[in-house]
Amino acid sequence: MQMNRSVRKQLVLSAVLLGVLSTLGVGFALACPPEQDSQAEQAYMVAVGFIQNRNWQEAIPSLQSALAICPDHTNSLRWLGKAYMATDQYDQALEQYEALIASLGNDITANDYMEQGMAYAKLKQYKEARISYIKAERLDGANCNILYNLGAMNLATRNYEDAVATLEKAYESCPDIREHVLKQLAKASEMAAERAEKKGDVEAAANFRAKLGQYASSAGGAVGYKLITDRMNSKDYRGAIDAAQDYLAKNPDDDRNDSVYLNLARSQNAIGQATASFASYKSYLGLKPADGKVAGELIEKLAAAERCDEALAESQAAWNRTDANGKVYVAYGWGKALECAGSYVDAKEKFQYCVTNGSGDIKGWAGQEITRQEQLEERRQMQRQNAGR
Repeated sequence: MQMNRSVRKQLVLSAVLLGVLSTLGVGFALACPPEQDSQAEQAYMVAVGFIQNRNWQEAIPSLQSALAICPDHTNSLRWLGKAYMATDQYDQALEQYEALIASLGNDITANDYMEQGMAYAKLKQYKEARISYIKAERLDGANCNILYNLGAMNLATRNYEDAVATLEKAYESCPDIREHVLKQLAKASEMAAERAEKKGDVEAAANFRAKLGQYASSAGGAVGYKLITDRMNSKDYRGAIDAAQDYLAKNPDDDRNDSVYLNLARSQNAIGQATASFASYKSYLGLKPADGKVAGELIEKLAAAERCDEALAESQAAWNRTDANGKVYVAYGWGKALECAGSYVDAKEKFQYCVTNGSGDIKGWAGQEITRQEQLEERRQMQRQNAGR
């Protein structure tokens, strides 16, 4: 009787201890009996050949058989999860990863949490995916895949400040994926800046805006180009100039450089940097020589700056290299260049060309210019008559 009380007491204490450990999150890997584990391993080995050849659909039945024998067979749980992921069966994959994590207890790896996070992400359960990646990062904070995906999930769940911090760590630690990181980092910096601005946190907003400038320009491609256009659209022309010049310095052979030069030229013109603007227009035309519309835009601005000889020379050069559609815009600019030089009759001829061959706004503008050139010539004739010439 005394012995039975002692045994009962030990059982109660064991149950209490298990409850405490469970509350603390300590798990226990409940191994199958040796005979079952051996049979499960045999079934798993059948699947290994399929796994090695990436024949995921064929591997699934053998892995399922192994788990039917021993539900806690670790390799089968892991690889069945991978097989389901590879065959787009994300719900089933998540079930396997959850079973794996429950069975492993303290033996769980960062990769196991990462795989679980990937399954959640595929199911668009981003909050749950983020939690899985946070757990993975705690176990392996130097893993580049974990850092990148945690940053992406922070971004997806609008934890923008955390996204910036995590992605900056990936940027510094993971040179092989830096290009991919930069795109996410620029986006996270922009969103963090916008949030800080809405909160009225001027210092934080400025900090994130500075990061956006740094990372977007370094990213190049669509991200860096968007920074330029965003600043132009917000009329931050000095910021657009800085972003464009930085982009060109870091991406000298990028296929967007023609558009970058054009945005640079227009931004410089907007703040009165005429000489620099003309140089940027010419750099654009060096890449896109047949663009008569931009050539006409440059000629007009040269004429407005009273650089008449330069405007006339540019007109002739542009006329020789553009097609019929482009010539309409060149002719309009040429007319303004001739007006600049005081050749109103010749200017009228260029505007008449635009009326005859053009359409839309430019045809209407050219019609107005014809009248204007006639008035200018009449005024000059009257002045000459009054002067006795």
